Formats: sequence, structure tokens, C-alpha cells
Amino acid sequence: MSSAAITAIVLVICACASVLALWRGWSPPLMVSLGIGLALRLLVVYLAYGHTPMDVAVIFRHVAHAVLRRRDPLATLPRYQWNFLPFSDYLLAAELKIRWPWQVAVKLLPVACDVATIGLVGFFARPSAQNKARILYALNPLALLVSAWHGQIEPIAIMLGLSALLLARRQHALWAGIVLGFAVASKSWPLLFAPGVFRDIPRGRWWQTALGAVAVLAALLLSGPLLLHASIRRDVATILGYRSLLGAWGWTGILRYLHLAGLGFAGPHVDALQHVGTLITAVTLVAVVLVFRRCSGPDLTVAALLAFLAVTVGFGAQYLLWPAALLYASRRPAGYAYLFLASVYTAVFYLYALPRHEIAASRPGAVLEVCSVALIIAAVASMPWSELRSDGAAGPLHHRRRHIASVPALRQL
Repeated sequence: MSSAAITAIVLVICACASVLALWRGWSPPLMVSLGIGLALRLLVVYLAYGHTPMDVAVIFRHVAHAVLRRRDPLATLPRYQWNFLPFSDYLLAAELKIRWPWQVAVKLLPVACDVATIGLVGFFARPSAQNKARILYALNPLALLVSAWHGQIEPIAIMLGLSALLLARRQHALWAGIVLGFAVASKSWPLLFAPGVFRDIPRGRWWQTALGAVAVLAALLLSGPLLLHASIRRDVATILGYRSLLGAWGWTGILRYLHLAGLGFAGPHVDALQHVGTLITAVTLVAVVLVFRRCSGPDLTVAALLAFLAVTVGFGAQYLLWPAALLYASRRPAGYAYLFLASVYTAVFYLYALPRHEIAASRPGAVLEVCSVALIIAAVASMPWSELRSDGAAGPLHHRRRHIASVPALRQL
């Protein structure tokens, strides 16, 4: 039996266990959830050996070698292959120095951060549901695939973003900004955590949060010329010119299926849609922040993450993991539908479509495109619409804090 087939069986078992845990209300201690989560992720790392997607197996290794040779990955890799500040570059170089097989070493930090997220997710759930949310995330097939099969940076960024949110809720303004800065430096998309972080910080201390984030980003940008012989001007232009893969998701996936859009980062039938998509995404995110501005930081964050997934033209399957932890914490029925569909999508993508190069085919199969539409509907339904009608969530920030301070269990958050 192939590794992909065994992995599929493991994922089905995890999905069934998740349903049973939800139905029976399982609430094991934190250490049990951490142990189960770690064991499952290590098993998938073992099964994925020799099947790790090319970006992690090849491109990430080139990034690590470039750093060790004091070369700038933004200048040495093909355009659009690497468009981030060098924080993740340094982490990859450290993993390469371990001298373990690369497909194992490169997944150490993603797996470790995903296990840490098992613990973090409980802090965003109500006290009676903390351990329930943790075991559900530990069993999450989507997280297993992204962290252990793919080994992408997403779990690192998510762990840092959630940590920044938690620090903001506990009123550590400067530290929230510092951690947010590292999250944004790991990949660009954790900027979507920023509205939620600032939402839970008093306006009079916003400058501390902004100072912490800007200081981290500036230090990492300046480290390029010092450590990697990089050009700040060129690096900034490269980062601002970031694009993701178009034509494999949502409305651009449907257009591609109808032969009205291309596939890739640039080129005919791609460039124009990338520019239009950037405008649509920016307008949508501004609207979401305005609509959900009175919600709590975590609710505002999950709304922004889901809205991005609903309208973006550029997509990677690992993006589906972004809102997972906060959806498990919120325990909304529509959120469970999203998580189920996202697990199915990523399983089909990683275990079937990607190995057979179906994503790059001239006319892709309809399974992923149709599933993406269903996922987008579930994502929109999973947004915290009910909180807009909740007096507690919609009230002014100082009123909400007064309520939290009056409840011992919430005050511990």
C-alpha cells in the first residue's frame, strides 16, 4: 500500500475520531491532546518522506543554502518563488544545519509550532470548552497535511499570530507588536492578524504595538545588507510585488475551467486578473474591518482571514489552515462545515491531484474547483455574523473589558 493511501486512512480515522470527540464531548487534559497531536504529526512526517511537495523539498532547501552562503534568496530564486523578509530564511538555515535528512529537518519547526497551536487554541475558547477545542485541533486532518505532509511555513505564522492576539487580550501592547512583527516577517499574510491585535489594545497604547512590530520588521530588513549582501531597495520592491498562484481556486479557478483565465503567477490571462484581484481583496478587507470592528480581536481576525479566502485570486492549499484554530475555538456549526470541506480539499490536493500534476493540466478536473466554491460558501457562513447582534461583543471596548474583569475565569485570559 502506498504512503498516500496509508496517509488517507490515517486522515479518515482522525476525521471519525473528531466527529466522535465532538459528539461525546471529549475533554482530555492538555498533555493528552499535545501527545496525540505530536504522535500523529510525526507519523505523517514519516509517511510523507519522499513525497514532500517540491516547494518545501527543493525551493526551501535553496533558501537555506543561500543564507548559509550569505546570499539573498530574493535575488537568487526565480521571481515570485520567495517574497518575504529573511526571518523564515534564517529558520530554514538553522534547520539545514541540523544535518538530518532535509525532508525531516524542514518540518521540525512547522510541526512544533502546530503542536504549540493545540495549546493556544484553548485560550480563545470559553473555559468549559478549552480542552474540547484542543483535542479537535490535535486531530485536525487539515493541520496534519499542512504541517507534516507539506511542511509549509503556515503553522509558524499561525502560532505567532495567535500569540500576538493572546498578548493583546492580556494587554501586553509592546510584546503583542513584537510577536506580530515576527508573524508578518515569516510570511506576508499574517498582516491579517493586525486589525484583531489592535482591536484588543487600548487606543492610547497602539503606538507601543506599532513600535514593536515596525522595529522587528525594520531590523530584519536591515539584516539583509549586513548578513546576506542584499539590496534594501530591491528587496522591498520584490516583497511588494508578491503574487500567489492564480487559476486554482475560487472565481479564477472557475474562469480557468472555462478557458477565460490562465494558471500561474504572471503572463497572458493572469496579469490583469492579479491586479483586479488585488483591488477586490483590498476593498473586501476594508469592508470587513468596518463591519466587524466592534467584535472581539479573535472574531475580527477570523472574519478577515475567511474574507480573504473567499475573494482572493491567488491561492495555495496551505492557506485553508489560517482560520482553523479560531474556528475550533468559536465552535460554530458553519465553522465545522468549513473545516470538513477544507480537510477534503487538502487531502485531494496533496494526495491525488498534486502528485499527478493535475493542477497544471490545461483543463483541470472540476473536483477542486467545485469544492472551492463550496468552501467559499462555508467560509462566508463561518464569519462571526451572530456577534454583530450580540450586545456583549458589539459594545465599546472598555465595556467589554469591564465585563471580562468581573468574571474570574475570563480574567485569567
